[in-house]
Amino acid sequence: RKAEFYAKNQNRVVDRKIVISPMVDERAIPVAKSLGIETYSYADMVVS
Repeated sequence: RKAEFYAKNQNRVVDRKIVISPMVDERAIPVAKSLGIETYSYADMVVS
């Protein structure tokens, strides 16, 4: 919902949804993938 809110209010297209967190629950990873969200442990791991 936050991505939709951002896209609507900023009049921009959301190309990627990214979560950067040192701890991501293993059960959350498949859920994130199904929602099109990329998960990373470190900001250095994000490739543009």
